[in-house]
Amino acid sequence: MDVRAEPAAQDLLRDTAYTLCVATGARDVESALTLARTRIAEDATNGEPGVEVTA
Repeated sequence: MDVRAEPAAQDLLRDTAYTLCVATGARDVESALTLARTRIAEDATNGEPGVEVTA
């Protein structure tokens, strides 16, 4: 990520990261992404374990 991004883009990323953390209950972005990806995969497979979903 380019740390010299526009201030508005930085604010948007910060807000998105915060929202993701709140929505997943995670305390950091990496954990929030892992949880969100797991939930998406479970939704895509109707919760069936062992079914791999590729993007």
